[in-house]
Amino acid sequence: MNNSTNRLENLLEEGYDFNFADCINQGFKIVNKNIGGFIGYALIYFAITGVLNLIPIIGGIVQLFTSPPLIVGFYIVAQKIRKEEHYEFGDFFKGFDFFRPLVGASLLAGLILLFTFVPMGVIIFLLGDMMENPVTDDLSGVAIGLISLFMFPIIYLITAYNWSSMLIIFHGYSALESMKMSRKLITKRWFLIFGYLILISLIGIAGVLLVGIGMLYTVPVFMCANYVVFHEVTKGEEIDDVIDHLVE
Repeated sequence: MNNSTNRLENLLEEGYDFNFADCINQGFKIVNKNIGGFIGYALIYFAITGVLNLIPIIGGIVQLFTSPPLIVGFYIVAQKIRKEEHYEFGDFFKGFDFFRPLVGASLLAGLILLFTFVPMGVIIFLLGDMMENPVTDDLSGVAIGLISLFMFPIIYLITAYNWSSMLIIFHGYSALESMKMSRKLITKRWFLIFGYLILISLIGIAGVLLVGIGMLYTVPVFMCANYVVFHEVTKGEEIDDVIDHLVE
């Protein structure tokens, strides 16, 4: 067990806390220190995603392999800015140096979520039949209740795996190890993390109000705020050694 794992395991015993407002404020400050770079990278990210979405089937498959490394580019630059280290625009693309574990974790999480969706899909299918049959209208409420029940595991897992990518690039974890540790850490204060993610998601979505253009700013803020809370919880003592070793 390495030092990083020891420190994170201690968090599972000791617990942790953080200030919503402070973390969000730090997220804004990080983006503002390199606003042109973050907006430019967000534009590239949305352009790549938009083009791939126009390509049937193949585009979706390619996204499975490109999205994870592209997303962590925000985190890598956020880390350098927070540490007041030299950075270049090319650092946004250094997520591809962690290609295998990032894609591996993303695919594993996707498969787990897919299996979790199956019961809910069956219920939705049955609900469709019941809605067409007046005799069984009374059962539709039960079906809706069951859908809500099966939604919780899905929401739980999406939240629980949120830190997997940062554990890979900042702590050197493998795909499976990152998922396990992310789930353990977040489950320790799941409702706190879930509430924080909801709040910063609203900030990210707020960019839609400006004809979507605002998302070029608010999405980087969401990413940086997500990074900040991860750093605040884990303290980030081991980040420099791992990332310097793997991306140079």
